[in-house]
Amino acid sequence: ITKNAKGIIEVNGANSMTVYLRGLTDVDPDAPTYVSGDNLLAGRAAATVNDAQNKGYDALLAAHKADYKSLFDRCQLTLGDVKNNIPTPQLISSYRNNQHDILFLEELYFNYGRYLLISSSRGVSLPANLQGIWNDNNTPAWHSDIHANINVQMNYWPAEPTNLSELHRPFLDYIYREACVKPTWRRFAQDMGHVNTGWTLPTENNIYGSGTTFANTYTVANAWYCQHLWQHYTYTMDKDFLRTKAFPAMKAAVDYWFKKLVKAADGTYECPNE
Repeated sequence: ITKNAKGIIEVNGANSMTVYLRGLTDVDPDAPTYVSGDNLLAGRAAATVNDAQNKGYDALLAAHKADYKSLFDRCQLTLGDVKNNIPTPQLISSYRNNQHDILFLEELYFNYGRYLLISSSRGVSLPANLQGIWNDNNTPAWHSDIHANINVQMNYWPAEPTNLSELHRPFLDYIYREACVKPTWRRFAQDMGHVNTGWTLPTENNIYGSGTTFANTYTVANAWYCQHLWQHYTYTMDKDFLRTKAFPAMKAAVDYWFKKLVKAADGTYECPNE
């Protein structure tokens, strides 16, 4: 391995090579400024790369497969004796006409959705965003943010029913942290909802708890988010999670809506038409 005059690495006398990479970030959702430990990143990355080199490619691949299968193999969807050797573009193009073979497309989408969640909702208390874990654009669609009007909820619909409960936690921890620990969502309750208690959030949000003014009269996402907190408890019966995270966030959302609901002509209460 040499480096030429232009600084380009050249490999000679080989027909393949293995490159070990480690990516890290100083983003820390629990820090007051959302960043910490930037001076430790280089050392941590180098240590991980050295450890990976010592283990070798085959051992790393085996560990990766075992880790992934421990989650993916918990659930299986079978829709009959369907063909699994038809190219995906053909399955899509014939979706409306071939009612048997296209069932494999349903299985494929089901498995792909779980794959995406496994790949983008682990190891950090931040939810999967609009583009998942990987994004190749400095100006991605919708800022690659966390959309509260259905997108992030849809990302996590498979979590509990398909036995990926722990992958729900990054989203749930994000809700609790921003609703009960950090100040921004409580300020949104005042600025957007004109309510001096509880919390809410706008449609477009980011990993720092802030958001944009897009559709700033949409303040019902807090109720949607509470559904996820409660669903996780009903599947896990984790009373510690209910007591320390779910209930405080849900109660604060209820406090918001006690102030926000309006009385209808029939005596019931409903969300205001904003």
